[in-house]
Amino acid sequence: MDDQELSNWFQESIIALYGRKPWESSGFAAAADIWAGSLKKRDLFTPEILKKAIAYCVDHVPTIPTLPQFVEICRMVKRDLQFMKPKPVEEPRQFNPNSPNYLEFKAAVRKLSEKLDLEKKLKLEKKSKH
Repeated sequence: MDDQELSNWFQESIIALYGRKPWESSGFAAAADIWAGSLKKRDLFTPEILKKAIAYCVDHVPTIPTLPQFVEICRMVKRDLQFMKPKPVEEPRQFNPNSPNYLEFKAAVRKLSEKLDLEKKLKLEKKSKH
């Protein structure tokens, strides 16, 4: 979608959302261009951001927002979109039973197990002596 198509879609969406009455003056196209320019400067004039911002207005903004209010809504949407992007998934490492780390881990577990068995055996011997 090029800038002109996006601008037209944006104008149509605002009219659909709030009705034609508030925009009947001949300055609507100029105002929409000012809004688009302001959003472009802030890297907020994308279809994804605008669609979600307008959806937010439908649910939460009963009157036509001012340009600063709409810019803030778009910023909020952009933050949400960045936060919600999935992080790349790391490939699981292949298990290697001969790797030095695994062999060290296995030896440490064996020593711990032997120590626990020895402690258990000593406790049993103490109990049997009493």
